[in-house]
Amino acid sequence: MLAKCLNPSCDARFRYLNQGRIFSIEMPASGHNASRGQTRVPERFWLCEDCCLTMKVVVDNGTLTTVPLEPAEIVSGLENHEDVPVKLGATR
Repeated sequence: MLAKCLNPSCDARFRYLNQGRIFSIEMPASGHNASRGQTRVPERFWLCEDCCLTMKVVVDNGTLTTVPLEPAEIVSGLENHEDVPVKLGATR
C-alpha cells in the first residue's frame, strides 16, 4: 500500500523513502499467509511529507485511518525516517 499517501484527501504518490514516513502495521492474515498459520502479517503504509507533520495513523475497529496529531505530538520537521510499528488497537 505504498503507492500513495494513506490520507484519503491527499493525492501524493510514493516515490522516495526519504520523503514522508512509513508505518509498519500488523494486519490480520488472509489467503496464503493464513493457510500457513500466520495470524498477523506486517503491511507498510505511507504518509507524505506534508501529511506526516500533522497526522498519524490509527487502527479503529480493524480499519486504518488518519487522524490529526495532538499539539504536543506535532514536530517541526522530519527527524526520523524509520518504520513506526502500530499494532491493532493502538492509537499511536
